[in-house]
Amino acid sequence: MFPRHARKATLHTRATPATEARSVAELAALTEDESLTGFGSTRQGLNAAEAAARMATHSPNQVEHRGREGWWWSLWRALRNLLVILLLVLAAVASATGDLRAATVMSTMVVLGVLFRFLRESRADPAAARLQALIQVTTTVVRDGVARDVARDVALRVLVPGGIVRVAAGDLVPADVRRIEAKDLYVYRAPLTGESLLVEKSEQGDSRPELAAHERSCLCFLGTSGQSGAATALVIATGLETAFGKVVASIAGPEHSTAFDRGVDRFT
Repeated sequence: MFPRHARKATLHTRATPATEARSVAELAALTEDESLTGFGSTRQGLNAAEAAARMATHSPNQVEHRGREGWWWSLWRALRNLLVILLLVLAAVASATGDLRAATVMSTMVVLGVLFRFLRESRADPAAARLQALIQVTTTVVRDGVARDVARDVALRVLVPGGIVRVAAGDLVPADVRRIEAKDLYVYRAPLTGESLLVEKSEQGDSRPELAAHERSCLCFLGTSGQSGAATALVIATGLETAFGKVVASIAGPEHSTAFDRGVDRFT
């Protein structure tokens, strides 16, 4: 659970239970100060140098698992179709037997079909990228030893484990966090768990082993949002290391064919 650099940062101190924690459940049972010590952080947050060093050893705080594909891959995917292959074979046979009219018709069908799919997909990716660029989500983070009542907004992708953030009503939870201070904070967690009811969060640890991670009152997760109150929290996981990121990684993979695609394959 704790990053390597955090363990190194605490080698010169007396070993605490925080340095031995390896799961979310164990982390939830720790006190606020033990959690901060385990991540080599303080209530005043990380300084700029330490945050930059941790950025170098952690992936950005984002959950986009699939990178943008090149045009050649989109073209190959459009060509890799049983119906397209069948039409090409029939066009070649028709051409070899002297039926140029049939060969021309089938070749034209292939070209138009592949071109239409290629253009549709090549336009969809930039459009999605432009739409994502319009959504500039920021969070309030405490850094550079600045007093906790003074903070600044930064992009979510630069958050690192051990950072201190603030969450208020209407804010998205920027990463998986452990509450350090909380005041009447209620969280909406339907995007992660499907539950529509608001859940109250506090800074009190919880060591009950039967509770699921999302049930522990001191923990909040990426994908949820604050609906009322406010809290100061310690970042414990970012990007694909978060609970939400692991869900994204588990479902990311080869695209599944639709019922229409399967019907075309059976017809072919």
